Amino acid sequence: MPRWLKVPRICSLTQKFTEKLLDRTIGGVSVPARTSSLGVRNWVAFVMSLSAISLLAKPSGCPQTPAHATHIDELHQQVTIHPDALAHYQLGVSLYHQGKLDEAAEEFRRALALQPSLSEARNDLGVIFGQQGKPQEALKEFRAAVNTNPDYPEARYNLGLALSTSNDYAQARAELEQAVRLDPQMGKAHYQLGRVHERLGDPAHARREFEQAIALNGRDIEAHYALAQLLKKQGDLAASEAQFALFNQLKQEETNQDLATRAFRSGTLLAQHKEWDRAIEQFQKALALNPNLNIARFNLAGAWHEKGNLANALRELREVVRNSPQWAEARYELGRTLAHLGHLEEACSEYREAIRQDATFVPAYQGLAEALFLRGQMENAEEVLSNILKLDPSNLLAHFTLASYMLKQKRTSTAIAELQGVLLQNPDFAPGHNLLGIAYQQAGNTSAAVGAFQQAVRLDPTFLEAKTNLKLALQEAESRRKKPADEP
Repeated sequence: MPRWLKVPRICSLTQKFTEKLLDRTIGGVSVPARTSSLGVRNWVAFVMSLSAISLLAKPSGCPQTPAHATHIDELHQQVTIHPDALAHYQLGVSLYHQGKLDEAAEEFRRALALQPSLSEARNDLGVIFGQQGKPQEALKEFRAAVNTNPDYPEARYNLGLALSTSNDYAQARAELEQAVRLDPQMGKAHYQLGRVHERLGDPAHARREFEQAIALNGRDIEAHYALAQLLKKQGDLAASEAQFALFNQLKQEETNQDLATRAFRSGTLLAQHKEWDRAIEQFQKALALNPNLNIARFNLAGAWHEKGNLANALRELREVVRNSPQWAEARYELGRTLAHLGHLEEACSEYREAIRQDATFVPAYQGLAEALFLRGQMENAEEVLSNILKLDPSNLLAHFTLASYMLKQKRTSTAIAELQGVLLQNPDFAPGHNLLGIAYQQAGNTSAAVGAFQQAVRLDPTFLEAKTNLKLALQEAESRRKKPADEP
């Protein structure tokens, strides 16, 4: 799947950090024929309402993006190089958003094996179990998440929802009350709390919670409907009719949104299969139905990029950034497109803005360093790489790139020292051994270069560049061996 492609979130009616359109959609969820003690209707409500998976560091811009975890290849590499809990967790989040629930669950388990206190992984594992028709396993994980971190509102919400689905309304009320105490802006928690109050025979508190949910999100169609029904039962027919009118209005408005979402999902699926022309058609259809669906515009830009039409990609990305100026990854992709077009100064500006929006977004630093290098600003490029290493001292790619820059500047001994330090911590990093071999050759140490290239090939027998370098180094060594001692 293309690195830039944003897949639609799976089954979230409540995600705080999701664009409003996608906040009302479900995709990829199959209701099992048998649902243990849960009836099918309750099961659907449970699955639809689960608080969706979110990253530890939530993006400050367009929330539809799971904090750069969509860079699936980079995440797989990061897990290989630094298999810590956070790396496994972020890979699991990315896999989840691609619909690969089993693989995502396995990554969450690996994260928890390394760091049992990672409550986000517990919660997200519970979300997956809920979607897979395993309510008891889900309940167990939500409890564990709350026990690990009692101040985690999403876990409290999910636990309350799971308890409510199991008809344990008293305990559900306690958990949902904690959720809204911890996060008063969580409208869906207020709505679910209202439903629990209603089932416990407390219409006054139910009404208060439904009204609070609507106050936080006036387009919460479920809260409008629940309040309308409650008011009707209480005999307040005028107020009930007003709520039903709002409900019907929102329902009608959602028709276009549903069609836009369907077109967006279709375009995303086509893009995953690299059917760019049809994908572009679907993304354009989605935007015609809902011009505010910025995630569709982002994917449209990516499809144009894949087709080689950088001008169209640039146009769409500028519009994305205009609509969501705080979306760090959109700024980053705009920077990449500008760099491809040779507009390096403007690319640097967008990379810097991406960093300003998300100071932990390492790809933006790397893009900025590359652009600065291409502009001949080597010192500035190295400073940016140093900033990456301040954020993550063990960032292998930053060390590797820094050593590459040193070699281009003929600072051979410094580059060798940098690479030796990298390989001391990452002895199985084949590209590092290959680059070290190049550094040794640059220093005139052919025998050491041969050894480095041989190690790279041993680690990765398919590493064509290392094989070529090894062949050339061996030829040079043989040539030197045969050269008479008195030849210059």
